[in-house]
Amino acid sequence: MDEFDEYEAPSIEDLADGAPRCTDSANADAFVARHGEGFRYVIEWGKWLAWNGRRWESTGAEGRIVNASMLSAREDYCAAKAVLLDIEGQLREARLKAEKDLVEKLEERAKWQKYLLKWHEQSQNASRLNACVQLLATRLTIELAELDACPWYLNVANGTLDLRNAELLPHTRGHYLTQQTDVEWSDDSQCPIWDAFLSKSMGGNIELVMYLQRL
Repeated sequence: MDEFDEYEAPSIEDLADGAPRCTDSANADAFVARHGEGFRYVIEWGKWLAWNGRRWESTGAEGRIVNASMLSAREDYCAAKAVLLDIEGQLREARLKAEKDLVEKLEERAKWQKYLLKWHEQSQNASRLNACVQLLATRLTIELAELDACPWYLNVANGTLDLRNAELLPHTRGHYLTQQTDVEWSDDSQCPIWDAFLSKSMGGNIELVMYLQRL
């Protein structure tokens, strides 16, 4: 048996902690951790979907993911700046105390942190943002068959109605619904015009009307 037959490659998530931090891939990892649940790339369509709180929509999705990438890069920049300020504070204190070894270590840390800070600043440029989004299109994929896959889910204004039992469920990302009606569901709603039409059409036969409603 080949020695590689039973080898299972580690996932991207397993490798993330030890991965280089100043790369487009690292920026994509940070985005997935922060905002990944809100975006999906439809392979067959070649376009993005964004979760709007009620359904997945394509309108404006590409702009939203670019803006979210910018926000993620800005968060990394602010975090790196805070770490650098802390290191510089420690460095000033170590110099006052003439702690030579500690000063050397802190200077190395400060040098690296400045490099990291510069990277996160550059990551807010259009070229780096576009590179991040391109990588995300390989990480946050979904197939067309997964969208609107359950025929029993009707997405209404106040939730997702399960037509099998008339149970109103909360809007849920994992249902991957892309369509929605603006009508709100209420289990005690009345429809007198429709009821009158059915009764007239069935010649006042209530049992037949009830039978039709069960179909």
